[in-house]
Amino acid sequence: MRLIHLAASLAVAVMPALAQEKPPLTVDNIHNIADITEPVFSPDGNFIAYTLSTHNLDIDVTVSDLWRVSWEGDQKQLTTTPETSEWAPAFGGDIIAFLSDGTEEGETQVFAMPANGGKPRQVTRIKGGVSEFALSPDGKTIIAAAEVGPSVGADPEKPLPIVITRFSFKEDGRGYVDDRRIHFFRVDVATGEAEQVTEGDADYYSPSWSPDGSQIAFVKKRREREDRHSDYDVYVMAPVKGADQRKISTYEGSDSDPETWTRPRWSPDSKKLVWLQMGEDKWIYYSPFELTVADLDTGEVKPLARIDRWFYAPQWGENSKTVYALIE
Repeated sequence: MRLIHLAASLAVAVMPALAQEKPPLTVDNIHNIADITEPVFSPDGNFIAYTLSTHNLDIDVTVSDLWRVSWEGDQKQLTTTPETSEWAPAFGGDIIAFLSDGTEEGETQVFAMPANGGKPRQVTRIKGGVSEFALSPDGKTIIAAAEVGPSVGADPEKPLPIVITRFSFKEDGRGYVDDRRIHFFRVDVATGEAEQVTEGDADYYSPSWSPDGSQIAFVKKRREREDRHSDYDVYVMAPVKGADQRKISTYEGSDSDPETWTRPRWSPDSKKLVWLQMGEDKWIYYSPFELTVADLDTGEVKPLARIDRWFYAPQWGENSKTVYALIE
C-alpha cells in the first residue's frame, strides 16, 4: 500500500511538469506533419532520393519537394517550391528526373536536374501534361505517358462537348472519359523532342525500362468489354514507334493493376519480371496482391509464395534469383 501511495504521489508531482513541457496535441498540429514517400536508390546505392510533402497553410494546399539523403544521414533539399510540387524522382545516368506541376500552363511535365542537385530544367512539353514516366538507365531517354485525343489541351474557356461512348465514363483523377486515350511518348532528355510510340484504342500504363535499356515493360487492358473487367496484362516491347508488343502475363484477371502503384520490375539481368497479381474480378480489391514472376526466355509465368496476406513493392536481388517484398 505504501508503494501505491508513493507512486500516486509521484504521478501527481510529475504530471503537471510534463504537461508544461509538452502542450496537448491539437488539430493544428496535424499541419506540422511531413509525409515522406517514393524513396529511390541512386545507381551507385550511396543515396536515396525521396518526396517530402507538407501543408502550405497560406494557400491551403499540400505541396511537395525532393530531398536526397546518404547512408550517413546527410540530407540535402533538391527543390524548394512553396506553392508548387515535385514528385516521382527517378535516377538515370548522372541526372534525376521527376514530375512537377510548376509549369506556366499549370500542367504536370517531366523535369530533370544533376543527380547531386542543381537548377531543374523542364524536359517535356506534351500537350495536356504527363501522368507518369520512366527514365532510361543511361538518363538519355524518357518514356512518358500522356493523354491524346481532340479534347486534350482544349481551351478551358471554350470546352468541347463531352461525348460518352464507353460504359466506364468517369474516373477519379481524369474526370469524364470521352475520346481520350493514354499513350507513350519517347522523349530525348537533351532536346525535349517527343515522338508518340504507341497508338490505337487502348490505354497504356506503368512503363518500366529494362536495365540493359533494350525494352520496356508496361500494362494495358484486354480490349473486349474493357470497362466491365479488370483484366490488365503485362507486355514488353522495344521503346520505339511501331515495335511489336509481346504479351507476357497469362492470368485471366488483373496483372500489375495500375491502382496498385507498383510497376512490373525487371531483374538486373533483364531476363525476368516480377509484378503483383490480384484475385478474381468478383473480389475487386479485397483479395490479397500476390507475387508473380515471368522468365522472358522460356515464357514461364509462375506464382511465388501464395499466402493470405498482401504483398507490396517487390524488388529483385542483385543475383536476379531473389525477390524481396513488403508483406502486410
